[in-house]
Amino acid sequence: MPSYPCPYCAAPFGSFEALKAHVVAEHGAEPLPKPHGLIALIVNGERHEQTVEPNTTLYTLIHDRMGLTGSRCSATGGRAAPVPSSWTEGPCSRA
Repeated sequence: MPSYPCPYCAAPFGSFEALKAHVVAEHGAEPLPKPHGLIALIVNGERHEQTVEPNTTLYTLIHDRMGLTGSRCSATGGRAAPVPSSWTEGPCSRA
């Protein structure tokens, strides 16, 4: 039997309909909480929302998960590296 946890209080419900009734009755005025690890980023002018683990690198997210294979990985010795606002300018350009 599937379990449907409430996104506000984690109470389990046996059906989606029961969960909906609970949310409306108990949490109706509250905004829906954002999932843990949800980030939003703009790539090539398009907004993307992705759920990521704490150890996910920007390269892995853009290249492997989003399928934007034009990005390249650069070793920085563990230091943070600036990410260009456009992949056609700056250190990642092919020009």
